[in-house]
Amino acid sequence: MLNITIDKVRHIEDKDANVRETLVELQHALDKSEQERHFYDALCIDYTAAYLCDLMADTMTVIKKKSFSHCAAEELQSGSIQCYSQWIRHSYNTFVVKESAPGFMEMFDNRNLMAYLDDHESFVYRHRILPNRAGMEF
Repeated sequence: MLNITIDKVRHIEDKDANVRETLVELQHALDKSEQERHFYDALCIDYTAAYLCDLMADTMTVIKKKSFSHCAAEELQSGSIQCYSQWIRHSYNTFVVKESAPGFMEMFDNRNLMAYLDDHESFVYRHRILPNRAGMEF
């Protein structure tokens, strides 16, 4: 009888330890998610639109869009997953002032951009875009 009781107590203690471990893991995941959200909020302050791109998967997610941004005009939904390469091609053909962007398509090509980022921490490419719905051009 005593052995069975001890086994049950150990079993309950093991479950409690597993629950505690799971709660700690969930808290870490929540903290990381909150940290990422703060990062994106800070990153997006000065921009009318921001995207999170997975170059290997050829996808992009709209992180932020203002109602007058080009992605709002295209009705891209925040959080929706789009094809990165199609969006780059569409952006170039629709919004980019071509004379201000020599090599745009080559630089934003998935493979070229990944190769560049292998050797650099960040990527900056300055170009002009046509005015958005608010008449702003950058």
